[in-house]
Amino acid sequence: MNTICIIDCPISEHFKSLYSDRITIINILSIKSDSMINQRGHGNAICEAFLSVNKDCEIIFFPVNNKTSIKEFNLILEYISDKLIARVVNISCGFISEYENKDILEMKYLCRVMYEKGIYIVAARDKQIQNVFPSKIDTVISVSVEDLKEILDINQDGIIINRKIYLNVYWDSNRRIWLNGSSIFCSIISLFLFEALNCSCSYDEIKELISSKEYMLKSIYNILNKFNFKINKRE
Repeated sequence: MNTICIIDCPISEHFKSLYSDRITIINILSIKSDSMINQRGHGNAICEAFLSVNKDCEIIFFPVNNKTSIKEFNLILEYISDKLIARVVNISCGFISEYENKDILEMKYLCRVMYEKGIYIVAARDKQIQNVFPSKIDTVISVSVEDLKEILDINQDGIIINRKIYLNVYWDSNRRIWLNGSSIFCSIISLFLFEALNCSCSYDEIKELISSKEYMLKSIYNILNKFNFKINKRE
């Protein structure tokens, strides 16, 4: 399966035209493409991280915006789960919730069902905010950033990437930007999973690889080398 699902801000028409044969948009929530003017480059950047590095990758894209509710978001998860259209789901966004209401409980249930079906969800986590969903859910692979001496670390909270690493990504038709943070590094971990699955790794084998810091260091560095990236040592 050569598809990855991405749930993110709407991509621009110009960016879509660049990869028209490799992006399928499923707009379940009828999100307008101009609904997040200040962040309209975010979805472009996340998509390009996949498309520029892995030439076999195709994206099924689900747009959301800052008005999307947890209940609406769950409709997308349910669709992906029911249709089995990809084995990797990249979510570079999340919801802050201090308590587990019925919509959060439904999200946890859907993530569990997807996990049991062999669908990996990779979600961004803000280390400063504890209750961010879906990254807080135990069946989701959480990605955050911190100051580290190495490229990454792995602990009980998930995968942590060195925040001093910057990737040069497409933002809009006029510019590329240097970007760091958990949202863009979700794509790195999702790429790792995508490539492992395409090498016919079993579900148990991948779980073992993800828990191996030595293996992950080597794999993530190999993926980074396919990007234009830099390490800002002055921070």
